[in-house]
Amino acid sequence: MKSGILSTYLFVLLLFCACSKPSSRNHSLLTIEFGEGGGFTGMVTSYELDFKLNRLSKTGSGQWQKVEKREVEEIAQYIVEHDIKTVNFNKPYNHYTFINVNSVEGQHNLVWGDASNSPPIEVLELYDLLNNLSKKYL
Repeated sequence: MKSGILSTYLFVLLLFCACSKPSSRNHSLLTIEFGEGGGFTGMVTSYELDFKLNRLSKTGSGQWQKVEKREVEEIAQYIVEHDIKTVNFNKPYNHYTFINVNSVEGQHNLVWGDASNSPPIEVLELYDLLNNLSKKYL
């Protein structure tokens, strides 16, 4: 009798595992740091979005906020769809803006500051998405 119950339990468990929805995470992104700095003071303000923990923090503050998984996945999807990790743009200026994408493959940095030499529109749109997220949660 016990072996019948155990067999049924194992069968249901295996069936559940086989039918469960696969993870929607189809990227290798770990974190993304973004912000701005330089100018007269040289001060840097930056934020970090953690793709695994779905949380956003202001760098150095120790404060963080949980972000909706859907919003984190939208950022990840944007990075993947627009192939941001292959964009090369390193044009700092006195006051600069940056995005650092950290993934399993390594780190990819984008820096810009001169208004007459802007990065591709996809990079600017990504920064706007990230900046809006920081305003919403922090």
